[in-house]
Amino acid sequence: MIDSFEITEAFVWIPWLIGGIVGMVGLFIVIGILAAEDAKNIAILGMDRSGKSTLWEKLGGPKATPNTQVSGIPEFQLTRPDGSTVTIKRTKDIGGGDGYVRLYDELIIPSTFVYFLVDITRFEEKNYALRMRSNLTKIGKVLDEKKISNEEFGFKIIITHCDIYRNAHPEATDEYICQYCIDKLKTEKLSGKIGETLRKDTTKFMMPVNLMDNNDINRIKMEIKI
Repeated sequence: MIDSFEITEAFVWIPWLIGGIVGMVGLFIVIGILAAEDAKNIAILGMDRSGKSTLWEKLGGPKATPNTQVSGIPEFQLTRPDGSTVTIKRTKDIGGGDGYVRLYDELIIPSTFVYFLVDITRFEEKNYALRMRSNLTKIGKVLDEKKISNEEFGFKIIITHCDIYRNAHPEATDEYICQYCIDKLKTEKLSGKIGETLRKDTTKFMMPVNLMDNNDINRIKMEIKI
């Protein structure tokens, strides 16, 4: 027969047990929230055949496929050169043709870092710079429509295929390449928030790279701060 004292003692411990379980559940919820807050939004946009899918792969996303139209990017861990890691939220890899610009509205949300890729070897193509200005203007419109402040938004123009360009122009420094893009883009004709940002300090928001160079990829990774 169970003693009444034993029964009483058991009931005394039940609230402690329940409290401990609830506390542990709460702890796991808090940890989950903190992990979610640490995750980052990235949008890799830009011109067609500029290396967007390649950059996703180099950052730690899925293997690049040629001539991407729209494909899903699952959540993944990005490792920076200093050993720190950051979770990149699920998003999309989209093509660079004019028909995909409409998806900018979906991909650009508060606390997003946008990489805009442009192929330096194609500026001589007819309307290339004009199309680039149009796409950058669209990004500015999205920012304005969603009332996204400068503090909630990161931005960098990634100038790709610089290794090919330098084969023909060995004297081309990073500063030379940035100025070349500025001249071709004609930032004075670029309207909206992106135009204002670039005119303040254009070279700060441009990075000449070779996407096959791990040093350049590491530089890109360190830009993600939003």
